[in-house]
Amino acid sequence: MPRPRKNDGPTLMGKKAYDKAYDLAHRAEKSTYNKAYHEAHRDKVLGRQKIYAIAQRKEIASRQKAWGAAHRDETRARRLKRNYGLTIKAFGDLLLAQGAKCAVCRRPEWGRGGPVVDHDHKAGNVRGILCGRCNMAAGLLGDDSKIAQMLSDYLKER
Repeated sequence: MPRPRKNDGPTLMGKKAYDKAYDLAHRAEKSTYNKAYHEAHRDKVLGRQKIYAIAQRKEIASRQKAWGAAHRDETRARRLKRNYGLTIKAFGDLLLAQGAKCAVCRRPEWGRGGPVVDHDHKAGNVRGILCGRCNMAAGLLGDDSKIAQMLSDYLKER
């Protein structure tokens, strides 16, 4: 589509096409203006945003829930890659290597959140796939095998 000329107003091009062409032609200019306005009127802008968020709380929550449901798989894939360097296939392979069970308790039930990647917080390497309960227990013990052994001994004695 050719750029609009001064004489090509909304009446000759059609309002939508003219507006789109204008926005494309003036994108950088509008961006600079908007940034300057937001900087100069930061409190006013944040106040309006807060009022909108409060007034539209249910609507916003509904949209976020719908978006999350529609994009669950790609969000999980992105999180696995970013946090652990795992692809969905590598995650599935690791899970199958464990027999599709928790690496600690060997139960096939994962709990509400599904299978969880267990990783060494210091080195960052992936150790296995756990259920939510075993992952929580490992975290509460500070990933310390000595404390885990002491707890195991204590439970055996009693």
